[in-house]
Amino acid sequence: MDWIKTWAISLSMVIIFGTLTESVLPNGNYRKYVHLVLGILMLISIINPIVGLFDQRLSVKLFSEDNSIYEISREKLEFKQQKDVINIFEKTLENNLVKGLETKIPELKGRLSVRVTAAESNNDFGRITHAAVIIDDLPEGVSESRVKELTAEMLGISTEDAAVVSQ
Repeated sequence: MDWIKTWAISLSMVIIFGTLTESVLPNGNYRKYVHLVLGILMLISIINPIVGLFDQRLSVKLFSEDNSIYEISREKLEFKQQKDVINIFEKTLENNLVKGLETKIPELKGRLSVRVTAAESNNDFGRITHAAVIIDDLPEGVSESRVKELTAEMLGISTEDAAVVSQ
């Protein structure tokens, strides 16, 4: 029942705000636009608790041609979105690392593949946990330790969390 009290207070505040705004406004061309905005605010404040109830129980069931049911819940959508964000983040880091290493060590051009792993837990979300650089045929004069140091420096991780493998 606490939500009813909060809803009534917010609705009262919108009405008071609308009344004060209308009394301060001079008569003119903008009065109808102010009425429109205040009306929209009033509708939003009235509908807000109803939308909140549906938002917590959002679940959509889809039926396929073979009558199997696919259920999409809010939690599943949020989890998938979080996984997609991490995947895009990792791919972007991998591309940037390849370009950066090829710029700093031109001999590596076309010989690199990179895999970056980022944390998915809420506390460390997005923090880079590991990076692996795989080099096909390490060129003369290029050391694995130099590539490892550059990788750690570019990603802001320790050298223990960076690995370099030459094939």
